[in-house]
Parts: sequence; C-alpha cells; structure tokens
Amino acid sequence: MKINLPVIKNLLLLTKPHHRLLFMGTVILVVGIIAEAFFPLIVKNIIDQSIPSGNIKMVMVNSGLALILIVISLGCSFIQVYFFISAGIKIVISLKEKLFNHIINLSMDFFDRTPPGKLIARVESDTQQIQELFSVTIMGLFKMFFSLTIILTMMFINAFKITLAILIFCIPLIPITTIIAFILRKKFIRIRQRYAELTGFLAEYIKGIPIIQSFSQLPWVKDMLSLYNKKLYSQESSTYFFLYSSWAFLMSAEVIAIIILIYFGFLKPVIAITVGTTIMMIEYTRKIFVPLMSIGEEISRMQRGFAAAERAFNIFQLSSSTIEHPQALQNIPRKWQKIQFNQVSFQYQPNQYALKEVSLTIPRGKTVALVGVSGAGKSTLINLLLRFYDPTSGHITLDHTDIRKFSLPVWRKNIGLILQDIFIFPGTILDNIRYFSPHIAREEVEDILNLIGVKDFYEQLPQGLDTWLAEGGINLSVGERQIISFARAMVNQPEILVMDEATSSIDITTELKMLKSLQNSSRNRTVVIIAHRLSTVSNADNIVVLDQGNIVQQGDHAELFQSEGIYKKLYRLQYKSE
Repeated sequence: MKINLPVIKNLLLLTKPHHRLLFMGTVILVVGIIAEAFFPLIVKNIIDQSIPSGNIKMVMVNSGLALILIVISLGCSFIQVYFFISAGIKIVISLKEKLFNHIINLSMDFFDRTPPGKLIARVESDTQQIQELFSVTIMGLFKMFFSLTIILTMMFINAFKITLAILIFCIPLIPITTIIAFILRKKFIRIRQRYAELTGFLAEYIKGIPIIQSFSQLPWVKDMLSLYNKKLYSQESSTYFFLYSSWAFLMSAEVIAIIILIYFGFLKPVIAITVGTTIMMIEYTRKIFVPLMSIGEEISRMQRGFAAAERAFNIFQLSSSTIEHPQALQNIPRKWQKIQFNQVSFQYQPNQYALKEVSLTIPRGKTVALVGVSGAGKSTLINLLLRFYDPTSGHITLDHTDIRKFSLPVWRKNIGLILQDIFIFPGTILDNIRYFSPHIAREEVEDILNLIGVKDFYEQLPQGLDTWLAEGGINLSVGERQIISFARAMVNQPEILVMDEATSSIDITTELKMLKSLQNSSRNRTVVIIAHRLSTVSNADNIVVLDQGNIVQQGDHAELFQSEGIYKKLYRLQYKSE
C-alpha cells in the first residue's frame, strides 16, 4: 500500500480535537484484548490443576475469574466501539462542515466543470469511508495485530515447537487472504455499479412514464428492467459464491491447523502437553484465524479510506478564481451614479470568447435590457456583474471603483437575482419568499406581492402563503414558482435587480402587469433584464443587443426599431410567431 504522508498528516490533524476519545478507546481496547487472551489460560489451569486436585474452592475461584474476564472482554468491546464511533462521527461532522464551507466559496468555473454528483460523493460517500476508517478499520487493525502479538506470545510460552509448526502453516495464508480480499473488492465494486445502473434506469424511466405509456413502450421497458436485473443477479451470484467458497477454504485451513496441533501434541508428540494445554492451544489457534480471515479486507478497507481522504483533502487545495481583495471595501457608496463595463472580455475556455471588449454604462435608477440570440453573451455579462466570474481582461467599475475591491458578500447583498431556473426550498410559500431573510414580517411579504401585482396568486390558494410546497414546488405551475423567485429577490429591496429570463414561464398578461408594477415602484432601482419576449422590454431605458459576444446595437425601442438591425429582425419574427 502506498503511504501518502500529507494525507496521514491531515488525518492526524483531524483527530487532534478528539484525541481523548481515541486514547480512551485504545486503552479500553487493550484491556479487552488482554482479558480475552487470558481466558483460555484460566480454562487450562482449571482442567490441569483445579479439577485433578479436587480443590472445589480453587475451581470456583478460577471459574469466577474466567467469568470476570468474559464480562471485562464483552464490556470493553462495547465501550471501545462507543469511543471509536463517537470520535469517527465527530471527526466526519467537522470534515463535512469544512468541506461544504470550502465548496460553497469556490467560484462558478469550478461548478461548471464539476458534476453535482461528484461533489455529493466527496462530501457524503468519501467522508463516510473516512468515518469507517476511524471507527472500524484502524481499531480493527490495531486489535488484530495486538491480539496476535499477545496470543502468539502465550502460545510460544506454553508450546514453542507446536506453535512454530502452526505458524509455518499459517504464514502462507496471509497473502492468500489478501488476494481474496482484492478479488472480493473488485467484485463488490461491480455490484455497486450494477445497482447504480439499475437505480439510474428506474429513476429515469419512472419520470418518463407518461411518455412511455403514450408510445406503448411498456413491454420494451419491462425487457430492459429484466436485463438490468439479470446482470445484477449474475454479478451478485458469482460474488457471493466466491465469498462463501473463500470462507470455506479458510475454515478448512483452521481445521487443518487444529489437526496439526493434535498430531504433534498427541499422535507424534514433540513435547508432552496436557489436556488443558491442548484445549488452550486449540482456542488460541481459532483466535489466530479470526484476524487471518479478515486481514486482507481490513487492509483493503484502509486503502479505500486513505483514497477517500486524499480525494476529500484535494478539494481543500482548490481556490476560487474570484479572489477577495486583501483590503476589501465593506460598504457600497450610497450615492453611486453608474456601473461601467470597460473593454471587458471573457473566456470560459482558452481562445473561446463569450464577450469581446464590451463597453457598457448602466446608470443608477435605469432599466437596461439585454437581448440577443442564445449564446450571444447576455448571461455571461450578468455573471460578471455578480462576480461569479472575473473578466479575462478589462474591468467593471462602480463609479470609478473596480467592483473587485468590494467585499464579495457586500457587493452581492446589494443585488437581487431572479433566474429562469427556479429552486424551491422545502416549506411553505412564505418560508420560500423570506428564506434568506427570516426576520421579514408576513405583512412585508404581502406588501411585496401586492406591489408587483400578483396578489391573486396567493389569495386563490386555500391556505394562502401558508400553502405547503411539495418537493421542487411541483404542486405549483412553473409561472407560480417564478413569482416566488421574483418575490424572494424583491423582499430585501435590493438597489440592483437582475432578471435572467425571470418571467419567461409567466403568461404575457401577468408578466406585463408585474413589470409595469416593478417599474412604478422602482424609480431609484437599477434593473438589468434578459428577456426572451422583446415586447416585455420595450419600455426599458436602454436596450442592448448582443451578438457573438459583441454589442452590436443599443438604444431605446423606438430608436432600434427605426434602424435595420438584429433587434428589428428579432422583434418582427416574434410578432409574426405570436
């Protein structure tokens, strides 16, 4: 196994706050192992000395001592598990919090290239393996090697030559069990893959049941499900056959070791041993085979734990591309006048420009609409404004101050963002609207909904704002979910409101009503809108037309409609389609 010193160092740092739990667990573990190891020796003394001498008192004393050792061993087994598992849980809770806090502070380019499933695996699955490493594996390996040391010492003291013969027989079994563990690990990984394939198939096709039924494809889906189940059955059958066969092999080896003991102890005695010694040696031999049967799996589990730790710790090496200024400003000027994009260019990938030397002024209190075909650069411009990314070249300023000089939380706190993709949190409509501002009173939420002209939205529901939302808000229409998203952004009265296709799923009448109400109530609010329906932004103070990362037109609706250009073509196409 490759030893990764930085990973071991980081794991030791994780254990530092919980060293008392681990120390207490180790002490109790050692006591339990010693008690367990001395039990066969007491049994030997009872058989060889107490019973032959006819000393009932000695039999009772030794029997009582044996009983005490059993109680100590069992008690220590229970208590040590408590200490190690407690330490493992606390270590993993701390690690999960650190991982999550680090991840949520990374910039958007990290999330663009990293699937959510991979992040969940790092935070959940990998940390679970690290918990297992502390709670089970390290404890198991320590117990295994310490108990082997005690048991072999006791065996050598009582029957050196026979112990040597048994040991010579057992040593080749160590690489064999390691190979068995390696093969089993591969087989169980394939089982998990089969389960993942089956789960993915079920999740995908359960969602698509209406389509499947409408195309009369149920027989085909049943055949596919049967195929996935057959693959899983085949993999599980071969794995468990191999597992139980390996157990049978190791149990047979244990029997052979006991036969060796009996052969050299009685049939061809190397030394004269008593009945009590024989029973003690048989018991010790059985105890040797317990770790032998699991040593390979424990080492394999430790490898998985260290690999999981390495993957988790690698996340801490990642840094955000949107760097906080060392002397970040903690306040936005109250009377700022304009936001300016100055020769701003941006690339998601090298030599692939999403924006090219864009210069744009957004005056305070004005509404600016961004229009253009998909991929024109509209969302990129907003992402730069929110500092989800920083420009590849050029800079964005608030008056004459680069926005990178402001603290990220302070800057974003002044911006209300409404996206086309809506996330609904578990809870009521009221909970969702004030999710990030729980101190907001119910009356203020009602005022916001009235202000943007959607009072009917919640009044028509039986429980109003207290209506409980199903997972993802599926008991509401997409338009109603967008209203919640809209109100969530408005409830904090942001100075700058950014709307990225925020009303695309709302019917045109409600959308126009909302935008008009917003315009009337936001005389001093700066609004940046990306809109698909051009008719809804015709009242914007400035309409900016982007194409292939360049600003090709800008002006109000009347100015742009009078000139031949992209805006007029898009507007006419939409007018005809509507």
